[in-house]
Amino acid sequence: MLSKFQNKNAGETQFAVRSRDAKHAKVVRNEFFSSRPDTVLVAPSRWLAQVAAEATENKVNVEYIPNGVPLDIFYPRNKAQIKRAFGLDPERIWLGFASTWANSRKGVDLLQQALNKMNNLSLGILCWGGEVATSAFPKNVLVRHCGRIFDPEISASLYSACDMFVCPSRADNLPNTCIESIACGTPVVGSSAGGIPDIVVEGLSGWIFKSDDALDLCKKLKAATEELKDGVKLGESCVVHASSQFDVKNTAESYAQLFSKVAAR
Repeated sequence: MLSKFQNKNAGETQFAVRSRDAKHAKVVRNEFFSSRPDTVLVAPSRWLAQVAAEATENKVNVEYIPNGVPLDIFYPRNKAQIKRAFGLDPERIWLGFASTWANSRKGVDLLQQALNKMNNLSLGILCWGGEVATSAFPKNVLVRHCGRIFDPEISASLYSACDMFVCPSRADNLPNTCIESIACGTPVVGSSAGGIPDIVVEGLSGWIFKSDDALDLCKKLKAATEELKDGVKLGESCVVHASSQFDVKNTAESYAQLFSKVAAR
């Protein structure tokens, strides 16, 4: 009984400390920005821009400048040729998944749960990055893990080899994996978390499912695979979306203009 009481008190104490620290941080933050009205914050996603504006009580200017990728590296390769080069079964629909750490925040368990609710005889998963527990995937899903990739040209080839890319994150800002995927002409099935909806637009660059909802992910994967079987292609619109919104040259130009404006003050 004593240990339970101690653990309970410890948990309450930690919660109280976190609450106190959060309140103190808010006071310090408001004092900081009140004394610096010319401060400009830059957010790479609309979601983070909104969070920043609310956190600073709209006392500072928040600029939205999305991150970009080099489109001379991330562009579509011939899908059939790349699949042959990687030894992928052309009869399967290949889902891509990549993250530095395949942990709960990245939602790999949601993908596993969703696939276990599907008829997966014709699916394969092409993974790269951190290790993924392949045993949690259905036995009839072929899983290929390519390890950590440091060459962006190889990454672009992997994106191009996939029929769709899956980003099931429970929390994320503006994941480069999604931008790189659509730049390579591969649509994304992404969660509604953070800035992912900036990248993944229904009917244009992929499909959005409710964050932290394996059942909704399952529904969107089923819809996406059926559309692919019916010949629906989003490759061209993915590339157009990437080039108009996420070209690293445009990102650099936006920062240059912002720096010039701030320096002029």
